[in-house]
Amino acid sequence: MAERPPALETVTLRSLARRAAVPLIVVLVVAGIASALLSQTARLDDFAWRFTPGWLVLAAVAFLAYQAMLCGVWMLLMRDLGCSRPLRRQAAIWNVSLLARYTPTSALMTVVRVGMYEREGVARRTTLVASVYELLLQLIVAVVVGAWWMLHMDQLEDHWSRYLLLAVPLLGFVSLHPRILGKGVAILLRRFGREGEPVTLPTRQVLVAALLYAVCFLTAGVGVLGVALALHPVDAGDVPLVIASFAIGFVVSVLAFMLPGGLGARETGLATALTPALPFAVGLAVAVATRAAQMAIEVLYAAVSQMLGGRVRTDAERPEAGPEPQPAPPTQTAEPVR
Repeated sequence: MAERPPALETVTLRSLARRAAVPLIVVLVVAGIASALLSQTARLDDFAWRFTPGWLVLAAVAFLAYQAMLCGVWMLLMRDLGCSRPLRRQAAIWNVSLLARYTPTSALMTVVRVGMYEREGVARRTTLVASVYELLLQLIVAVVVGAWWMLHMDQLEDHWSRYLLLAVPLLGFVSLHPRILGKGVAILLRRFGREGEPVTLPTRQVLVAALLYAVCFLTAGVGVLGVALALHPVDAGDVPLVIASFAIGFVVSVLAFMLPGGLGARETGLATALTPALPFAVGLAVAVATRAAQMAIEVLYAAVSQMLGGRVRTDAERPEAGPEPQPAPPTQTAEPVR
């Protein structure tokens, strides 16, 4: 009996591994979301809830707008990096892949997003570069927005070192310069056996995206303010601090990347940031309610965008295997690394 050619055996094993990975990813994501929900609902008994429904409407509108704007900025980054896929399909990919962050280290989110875009014919390097921009810009902007809270900390009051906090976003923006970021990504690509130069964004476009992310965080801050007002009075002078608290919680969740979606870390950071304006018990209740609202909205957006965005290509519909597809010709705002 003739032996199976090694090449055919390799292809078969790869196909089986790829098919087995799909249900495994689904199980991990569902388990992560279930664990996240259970970990948050366990804290709800620590505070006697008092609701003012009108403010909750404001919070819901703000969080819905925040999620939609984040998706919009992502699609803007992808467009400027050369991706021309339909916006509805891109929205579906972004919203569905976002659920995968509720797994340890949240790295599965990027893996799922890269894989889904690759099925649409988008080069992996394009999605990876956009993911780097998304994470770094959100982190830098969150530090800037949260500076209001950090510069008013009692421990740093009247101390010149508090202004060193502003050096963090400055260094972050320098790292996003096309020459610096491009060379760093190129080195990583070569280490993984991927040749070619990545396409990066010019400084002007990076600043535009940063401004849009700032609007996103301020909008989410308004949502936090709505939740807080639904539970406890907030002094007019503390309103900017409450709005900035969401950004502080985001920074803490990024630093605690080993936790699924920053669960626990974001709530603690948000509750701590709210302490100057609210009792800690109220701040913790606001943080838990904010997380629960976000998770519900994420699932809602994922379901709706998946229905509107159409189905993902099956393996049979994918092009023949070959070299990694190159990015589509970039728009005039993108520039290659020199």
